[in-house]
Formats: sequence, C-alpha cells, structure tokens
Amino acid sequence: SRQRHAMPIYQTDHSSACALELNVGQGIISMFSPVRDAQNHVLPGQLGEFVIKAGATSIFTVSSYHGNTNLGYFCIQSNGLEMFHCGIVPVPIQSPPLRDFSCSLPAWINSTLYPTPRNLSLSESHGTSKRDMLALAVQIKANPDQCLKRIKISVGVQNATLRYLQALTEHLWLTQLMDMFDVKEDIVPGYTPYTNLTELHLHLWDCSIDYRPLRYPFRAVATLGNLMISSNLAAESVGCTLRFVAEDVT
Repeated sequence: SRQRHAMPIYQTDHSSACALELNVGQGIISMFSPVRDAQNHVLPGQLGEFVIKAGATSIFTVSSYHGNTNLGYFCIQSNGLEMFHCGIVPVPIQSPPLRDFSCSLPAWINSTLYPTPRNLSLSESHGTSKRDMLALAVQIKANPDQCLKRIKISVGVQNATLRYLQALTEHLWLTQLMDMFDVKEDIVPGYTPYTNLTELHLHLWDCSIDYRPLRYPFRAVATLGNLMISSNLAAESVGCTLRFVAEDVT
C-alpha cells in the first residue's frame, strides 16, 4: 500500500534545466578593472590589473535545480590558487598578448594571494590534505511572492597567505574586484527588481596575513589557525551583522 501511494511522487519530473561542469588542470586569467578616484569617478587612461593562476580547479553550475525554477547553485573547488594584482597601470596601446601559465609576469604586478609557506603555518592539526585550498558554494533562491532573492555564500580557504600592500582605498584589490562584480539592474518601467538578501559564511584554516609597510624595515604576520566569519547583508539597509569566531590566532 505504501509503495502504491509513493509511486506518483517518483514519476514527477525533478530534473534540472541546465548543469555544467568544467575541470581545469592548469589555467590563468588576466583581467583589467576600472580605477576610480576619491569621488568614485572612473579615471580615464588608467586600469587595475589582475592575474590569477589556478591548478586542479573544478567549476560547477546548475539552474532550476531539481525542477525548481527559482533555485540555482554555483560552486568552485581549487587545490592551487595564486593571485597577482596592480592597483593602477596605464591603458595599453594595443591588446596585450595572451599569457601562458608558466610565463614570467611584469615586475609591477605584486603577489597578493598565494599558498602559505611552511614556516608561517601555525599547525598542521587544522588542515587536511582532503580539503581544497579554495572551496566556494553559492545558492541563489528567488521568492517571487515576496519579490526577494536570497543569496547564500559559503567560502572555505586553507593554507593561504594574503600579502597586504599599503595603497589608496581605490587601488586595493578587494575594492577593484567588488567594483567589477557590482552589477546593477537598469530601471525598466513596470518592473520591480528583486530585493537581494546575502548571507556569507567564511571559514579559514591555517591562513595568514603578511603585512609589510612601505619605507619601513618592519614586517608583521598574523596567523589564523581557525577563523569563521558570518554575516547577513541586505541591500539598501542601514547596517549589517557580523559574527567572528577565532581560535589559535597569533
């Protein structure tokens, strides 16, 4: 009797609309970002430059997950990742040639994110060889009745070091990277855009921050054995909530 009642459930179409998986053995990404001044105006003739090298990386995305047209996922897993950045460079006269993975980069591009050296790792007890250096999972779920879109982001980073280079806020890598992905919808008469509600969870294992001030012979290193950051962000809100949980931080 239970089997006869359960049969119609399995006959329902729960297939996803589109799924794509891309595996990259070795890859390099070169991209340019706009440079702004203190008044948020784009500077003509100037660009910010990014170079990202990745090894053993998997990218997966799916839309209309299990037949739900309002649900989708985007995931990235990478065993090796390194990022180089320069806050401001002149616009090249002609399109630069495509770079090879093993090519030497220009001297003005600084190493910003790279695997943690062994002498900076606090302990090997937190890290595990089964965990990727970078793991990113994004869930996008829309609610048409409330005109609300919930975006849940979970990021896990292991054995990574961030080199903090002192620069103007407009020339920082995080500022320029957020500016590139800050996509705003055009106003369409009669259409009310969805309100975005973002939930972020960041987990760090055996990571560090390398700080070297300009024109000073000093160096500071902050090691993060286990750090978790959670936040809830709502568009056009007056504030947000951040939660920090840290263990073995020196």
